[in-house]
Order: sequence, then C-alpha cells, then structure tokens
Amino acid sequence: MSSDSPSSPDRFCAPSSSKLAPFNPTDASAQALAFDSLRLSPGDVLYDLGCGDGRFLVYASDEMARRGGGGGGRCRCIGVEYDAVYARRAEEAAGGYDNVVIMHADVLDVDLADATAVFVYLVPEGLKLCEEKLLGVLRRGGRVASYMFSLPGLEPKETFSSKGGCKVRFYDQSCVAE
Repeated sequence: MSSDSPSSPDRFCAPSSSKLAPFNPTDASAQALAFDSLRLSPGDVLYDLGCGDGRFLVYASDEMARRGGGGGGRCRCIGVEYDAVYARRAEEAAGGYDNVVIMHADVLDVDLADATAVFVYLVPEGLKLCEEKLLGVLRRGGRVASYMFSLPGLEPKETFSSKGGCKVRFYDQSCVAE
C-alpha cells in the first residue's frame, strides 16, 4: 500500500523523527475513563499531547460544563499536535470553545510548566522521549492519563480498560519514586 493511500496511517503524517504516534482516535469509553481519572477542576490546565483531531479536549470541556463547571468553571485545555492536517481539524473542532487552544507543534518543544493534568497518546518511543517532561508534571503534583501505553519506568496508580479493550493508565505524584 502506498503512503498516499487514504487508509495508510502515514497518509497525514509528516515524515520526521519527531513523529511520536500515528493518528489513532481515542474511543468514547477511553475518553470517559481518562477524564474521570484526571479529576479535572476549573483551575486545571489540561494538555493533550498528540491531540489528533481534538476530540478529548472537546470532550473534557463539554463534560466539565455538563457536570456543573460551565461558564468560567471549565479548565484550560491545550492540545499539541505535530501533524498540520490534524492540528487544523482540532482547531475546527475547538472553534466554539474559548477555553481550548490548539498548538501545531512538536511535543518535544512544548513547555509543560503550567500543566496540572496531561492526557497522552504516544507510542513507547515517544513516551520515552517525553519522560522527563511527564515526570516533571507528576513531581509538581500533576496527573497523567496515558492511553494504551505505560509511562517508562513507572507503575500506574490505576489501570482501566475501555469497552474496546484499550488501557488507560493513570499516574500521579505517588507513582514517582523520591
């Protein structure tokens, strides 16, 4: 199959050593598990690393509003997407949300200093490259939900299985050895 085939995972991915994950949409049950595990509150800053089409950020914003955090009670949501096509799709999806920002950027170049919660879907090699950034979030008391893959060298506090059988692993400060 050629790389420009519509069904090819590389169809929309720019060739680069920074390609940390193919587009793999997070199913609704995994989104719910990740959202619940992160226990977001209005003061949080949520990053979605490898946000694809932005579906988790929109879900998180909608859920916070639905559960009573509407208006100014939603957290700030920041999506980071390397692929220009998906970054545009995420921007379109988030167009009506004043609390959602999409960055067309390489995850490796993004400063997570203000992150209090992170949702991440990256392949194991990508997670290894982001290890220090994610450990920094956890050491500051932040929370991380990883879709499908474990964070390198850490045992999750909790592991959930989505209806499709994919894992969501939750990490917090207690997972980081002192």
